[in-house]
Amino acid sequence: IARLLEIDLIEELERLDLPGHPASYGVSERFLKCFGLNLSSDLPKLEMISYASIQEIEQNLPEELLNR
Repeated sequence: IARLLEIDLIEELERLDLPGHPASYGVSERFLKCFGLNLSSDLPKLEMISYASIQEIEQNLPEELLNR
């Protein structure tokens, strides 16, 4: 999570009213732009993502994100 925050792919949305006040995160505008999406609702549903698709995403990350 720290690395995703550092490269501005996610952002803290809010602190939850639970013990320890954990943070809730969401994708950033930069994330959407890097992956050619307009809205976070354009993201695939979690149950549609496989380990193979995660590996493919990692292999196709923009070079600028890999070198930050």
